[in-house]
Amino acid sequence: MNTYRNLIVWQKAMNLVTTTYEITLEFPKT
Repeated sequence: MNTYRNLIVWQKAMNLVTTTYEITLEFPKT
């Protein structure tokens, strides 16, 4: 089982989503 590897991939994916979401919040509302 590659549970450990899947966990790392999942954490990286969530980190990317969170970062992208925070960046979009900084965009001025049009």
